[in-house]
Amino acid sequence: MTRWLEDIKEFGPEDINIIIVGNKMDLNYQREVNYQDASSLADSYNIKYIEVSALTGKNIPEIFELLTNSMIKLENVKEISRLKKGKIDKSHVTANHNITLDKSIDANYKNNADSKCC
Repeated sequence: MTRWLEDIKEFGPEDINIIIVGNKMDLNYQREVNYQDASSLADSYNIKYIEVSALTGKNIPEIFELLTNSMIKLENVKEISRLKKGKIDKSHVTANHNITLDKSIDANYKNNADSKCC
């Protein structure tokens, strides 16, 4: 993981949005990386960490909320910077909006969990 993060830092765009996602949280008894170690790694790179279950859908919408809200905040910072430089007018600056996904998506995953598709 650290190698990937270093590669992203070296070769990726400066303003990239990264979230570390630990999958298969429904198989806690088979865990190979404990939560604290993964969370500490994310903290050391100043990025978010979240655990999910693709099988049950647990925390899947939250991934997209985190990423979308991070992108909105980054865009706001860019817009404000351009505003200060006189390159845009104020109507282009979005207020501090947060995106919240419909939590019924979780219910759909749970209803389909019996199919063992993921």
